[in-house]
Amino acid sequence: HGPTLEGGAWHGPSLMESIKGVDVGQAAARPIEGRHAIWEIVNHCAYWMESVDKALHGEVMASIPETEDWVGLGETTEDWTRDLARMDQVYEKLQATISGFDGDLDAMVGAQFGENFFQFSNRKMLHGIADHNIYHAGQVSILKRK
Repeated sequence: HGPTLEGGAWHGPSLMESIKGVDVGQAAARPIEGRHAIWEIVNHCAYWMESVDKALHGEVMASIPETEDWVGLGETTEDWTRDLARMDQVYEKLQATISGFDGDLDAMVGAQFGENFFQFSNRKMLHGIADHNIYHAGQVSILKRK
């Protein structure tokens, strides 16, 4: 399995399992005031999986406007279906990149966030995206209960 998007993980539902059966209304709802909707979380996770995929191909991760990190909601079932398909495509691409990765897991990756430049290993980045997806799977599971 890839970065904890699907499959029986020990920590509970994976991200894909947590969004299974979520309809457009539930995806767009904000059952907890001031928190992100499930739809926003899906787009956010897709964005960061895509960023990690690019970084594994040598691109520097860079600061991004919040409008790209937390994309607004669509309005229709077709929009929701499109965004789910995008997340699935991004995940499949990242999983293929990870499966075929022959680089050094301890090689350092650069990340520019604002005026600060950080470095971390490919290994830490891969653990980070898995942790990120687990965290947001938990959020989705909580939002579904509300």
